[in-house]
Amino acid sequence: MNDLLNPVLWSAVIILTLLGVGFSFLKYEFGKQGWRAIEKKYPQIEEDRFDQALGWYKRRGSITLLLSAVPGLDTLVTIAAGAAGIGAIVFVIWVSIAKFVRFTLLALIFVGSINL
Repeated sequence: MNDLLNPVLWSAVIILTLLGVGFSFLKYEFGKQGWRAIEKKYPQIEEDRFDQALGWYKRRGSITLLLSAVPGLDTLVTIAAGAAGIGAIVFVIWVSIAKFVRFTLLALIFVGSINL
């Protein structure tokens, strides 16, 4: 329990969250350049997967950005957000929530508060 009150732990969570949001924002801005630029820089992203991610935004809206907490989906989801025209402030809010939850869970696992 004392580990949960450790300010170093929560400082690390906040720093990692801010870094995560910053790197995600760079991908978001890159997504605004369109598919041709994306396929050159990120050849691992297939066009049909990219179109699928754009469809998520059309159906679910910006809440889709909560998937940015999932490793492997974060790049696709954040780039597609830029291409889909999601507003920057909305993007930062949703990604901040997602990254904070992700790093909080990792910190709790690290200190042993959650046993898997």
